[in-house]
Amino acid sequence: MSRHIFSACAVGVGAVLTSPAMEESWAASCLPIIGGHSVSEAGPVDWPNASDPVLHFDLARTELTGRRTGASEYTTSIRKTVTNLNILHRVEGSIDVAFNFKYTVNGNSATPVAQRDRVDVSVALLRPLGLFIRGAAVPSGINLNETIMDSAGKDFMRFLTPAGIAPPTRIGELRPAKHHKHEHGENVPRGHKQGVILTSLIEPVGSFTYTPPDDFGLLVVPGLGKVYFGEWWAEPYRQSCTLLRVVLSGASDFVNPQTAFSGEIVIDGEENGREVP
Repeated sequence: MSRHIFSACAVGVGAVLTSPAMEESWAASCLPIIGGHSVSEAGPVDWPNASDPVLHFDLARTELTGRRTGASEYTTSIRKTVTNLNILHRVEGSIDVAFNFKYTVNGNSATPVAQRDRVDVSVALLRPLGLFIRGAAVPSGINLNETIMDSAGKDFMRFLTPAGIAPPTRIGELRPAKHHKHEHGENVPRGHKQGVILTSLIEPVGSFTYTPPDDFGLLVVPGLGKVYFGEWWAEPYRQSCTLLRVVLSGASDFVNPQTAFSGEIVIDGEENGREVP
């Protein structure tokens, strides 16, 4: 006998520094496998202290919900909100995004070659996803590529193939040369041919070239380190999106350069739900 299990976790803001050594997270939530509702929020925060802060935000909040929404339908939802984020007076902005994953048991039964259970994914930007990064050009407006997530959920095997009849849209059509396949997604000795896809969901609204241009979703910022946007990975019935990851490399506060910091600051989460025997 099978049953549906929910799985979702999110961190509003997380920081792991190697120099000086520190590790903290704020507004972390996890959804029980039976579903339900989980909310966590924190703020305002000046970390590690107000005199020489690595990080400030007014509010970090995560909200997760898992519920049965039909006879054979289950919906996992997650919302991530961070307001007035400020990292070393170099990265500033706010994020408010909602994801919905609707899992339908035998949802592709009319198409025998397709993935048995369909997952419909939708993304809502509840405020413009804009960031200011001192010392780097940033797109004037950026979107999350909802089609990538939705196509991967509907039929992951077909999503991986280079050509065929839509739907769903293939990764090779959506991101021809700027995505990465994890080794065990390939037809290699350890491969299972279903794969893990890694790419960026961030799409500039207007004309924009990332630096370096071959690393889609990455900006190298002098004096700070590297800023990654919308890092996403997926495998059958499972997806994860890190909205923002800032890798500090000997970075100092732009206003009060007293200490050099190294490590990572992230806004991330993982969402999925599936049938298990």
